[in-house]
Amino acid sequence: MKVDNAQSVGAQVLSRQPSASKGQESKGVTFDELLGRVGRGGNASSVAAPETSSPLGEIQAPMPLVAKQTASPVAEKTSKLISVLEEYAVKMASDETSLKEVESVVGEMDTLAQELAASLSQESDPKLVALAEQSAALAAIESIKFRRGDYL
Repeated sequence: MKVDNAQSVGAQVLSRQPSASKGQESKGVTFDELLGRVGRGGNASSVAAPETSSPLGEIQAPMPLVAKQTASPVAEKTSKLISVLEEYAVKMASDETSLKEVESVVGEMDTLAQELAASLSQESDPKLVALAEQSAALAAIESIKFRRGDYL
């Protein structure tokens, strides 16, 4: 949605001073109403700016902090292996990367794949196990292809 003259509407809203004195309720246009009017096709200059600002009581408190759920060791290892596989793909696609640099990534892939395969028995989520197995298999295949010389 495009709002024309947004700065002029903002300036009108900011330049208005609260006209209600203590003990009187202030009536004005809320931001939602203003945005709705503009969104229905009215242009920004035809939308009346609120006479007063909304009281602070209308501002909602931020969401309470929720304890971060820790990922399982298999999920962390799978994520790390996938990151290394992505790094491997980027290095293989680059003409400027030497094979010695790629060899270090392949060694890391092998190590992570073996660690991941060894820890699969600890995981109870079948979808995560399937993803981990596929990632480890892909890493093993790419390692074999690289060491065999398929990419020379």
